[in-house]
Amino acid sequence: MTTAPPAHDDLAPLDDFLLPLPDAGDGLRARRRAAERRRRRIRWANRAAGSFALAVVVAFAGFALRGSPARTRQPNAAVANRGGRTHAVPVPALVLAQPAPDGSAATLMLVSLNAGGGGHVLLVPPGTMVEVPSFGLEPIGHTLTLGGPSLLGATVENLLGVTIDGVAMIDDSTWTSLVQPVGDVTVDLPERVEQQGADGQVTVLWEQGRNLVSPADVSRLLGAPAVTNDLARLARQQAFLDVWLAQLRRNPLAVPRDKGDVSRFVRGLLGNRVVVDILPVEAVESGGGRELYSVQQAEVEALVRRTMPGIADLGSSGRTRVQVLNGTGAVGLAQRVTVRLVQPPLRARVLFTDNADNFAHQTSEVVFYDRRQQAAAERVRAALGVGRLVFSRIPNDVVDVTVVVGRDFR
Repeated sequence: MTTAPPAHDDLAPLDDFLLPLPDAGDGLRARRRAAERRRRRIRWANRAAGSFALAVVVAFAGFALRGSPARTRQPNAAVANRGGRTHAVPVPALVLAQPAPDGSAATLMLVSLNAGGGGHVLLVPPGTMVEVPSFGLEPIGHTLTLGGPSLLGATVENLLGVTIDGVAMIDDSTWTSLVQPVGDVTVDLPERVEQQGADGQVTVLWEQGRNLVSPADVSRLLGAPAVTNDLARLARQQAFLDVWLAQLRRNPLAVPRDKGDVSRFVRGLLGNRVVVDILPVEAVESGGGRELYSVQQAEVEALVRRTMPGIADLGSSGRTRVQVLNGTGAVGLAQRVTVRLVQPPLRARVLFTDNADNFAHQTSEVVFYDRRQQAAAERVRAALGVGRLVFSRIPNDVVDVTVVVGRDFR
């Protein structure tokens, strides 16, 4: 990759930096975008029209470890590190995903390990709305169907500001194999668990309170819809993980060794204290009876700092907020750029991805709106390895930097 030249020689001030985008249309996605814009009260200072969105998560079958975009690292970290940030310590982190019958994600977990043993498990509601590179705002559960494991990995990294080692798919048989060595598990369930048949008849699987769960039933316990809302189902998952990991800690040899990275991460959790959390979210109104959640970003970043300090190198002023616009028309370009920007030491947060005003941009432009953000813009350009800095005199309080990606990006 080519390192970007010094910034002060090519700073190009602009009185007006407008990037009109294609019309948002009048379908469901357009209405979703409009509702999200109203909710966030975003003042677009540099766009005439826009569509944006979010998403994160999984759909899977069988068990497999997928390569993560995090496996590609930036060689010019020293350049991007200007501005006083310290290097993050690499921390093992693995995404675990279990499919629902319709192929969407029923369960999504991020497992991270501490250097001294133990670690953290973060449960993510499948209905969490996040920015999916190249696709905009979507529920996290749709990510795998939109772009496979690499897109899921990039989206998780962008959402949390962490680097993951991979994405592991877990099916029913995998859960059975993982739990079988310890036998039945007694779980204190926060509410009754039901199952509705095709004829509409409801069957009670487990009552509220203490229940004995066999290894063969673990997958159903974790995936069955909750009586109230999906956050209650995640609380059920949390109750199971607490008890199962406690039993494994008393007998570490019970962890199967034939499940690849999943076995390695489970063993790593047994070395010390494990904290299980649910991603901080808030329910949002949605049509069609779907449960959707918005991310409470400040709480998320505080959680990451507290539970994953080795990978939470967010800088004293938090993560640089970036908008990525595709200026070439290349398919998947926003995803590639996002992967580049969320890696250490920059760890930017890509808020929006969309198309630029046209696809004829030869040179990438890194636009900033406040002179105090010039250093951050320089770090963004250093991470890209190409482009020129552009100062826009039109204020923008939504993002710190806009990247218009040109044909020079490789």
